[in-house]
Amino acid sequence: MGKCPNIKKIKKIIKRLRAVLIGRQRSGKTSVINTILESSETEAEGDEHVERERFIDDRRISLVETPGWWISFSLNDLSNISKQQLVRRISMISPGPHAVLIVIRADSAFTAPDGRFLEEYVELLGPNVWTHTLVIFTRGDLIKHKDIEQCIQQEGSALKRLIEKCEHKYHVFNNSNHHDRTQVEELFKKIEGIGFIRSTSSMIC
Repeated sequence: MGKCPNIKKIKKIIKRLRAVLIGRQRSGKTSVINTILESSETEAEGDEHVERERFIDDRRISLVETPGWWISFSLNDLSNISKQQLVRRISMISPGPHAVLIVIRADSAFTAPDGRFLEEYVELLGPNVWTHTLVIFTRGDLIKHKDIEQCIQQEGSALKRLIEKCEHKYHVFNNSNHHDRTQVEELFKKIEGIGFIRSTSSMIC
């Protein structure tokens, strides 16, 4: 009888990447997920189809889309919005996300109220959340990269403060070109750079 093959030698090591996407309505969260997973689903409603998963290049990618809010939403509504929804959707990714991806449209103004709301909303996830948070600018095909950098560097701007809170981690996406895998690979590298391999279950309080 022949010897059994060494399973440890032939088994591929599959990495796991878990991320949650946060952003207001029509910011492009669903488009980001579609681009990453090479899919074409529509925006999720309720808790149906908000978690999506696929194996990409030996990685098991799990993405959860959180509820969005309209541009007119105010900080006073934060306590009534979706703290429970947010926590419920975060709990879909066990033991917790490796990264929080804040999705912002590159072709829209980012105001001080936007920044204040996002800070309070994101910090519902715990005091250490910013170490694992990265901003994704969607519609990058409609604005030059240098223009985004100028907005970020503008002294006293809400966008600059947000990027600083995220420890200067951001990425630009062209969601109109789902076949451009370079931007996805670069995103994965940036997430890996913040240490996604180590456990982040303590991030959620």
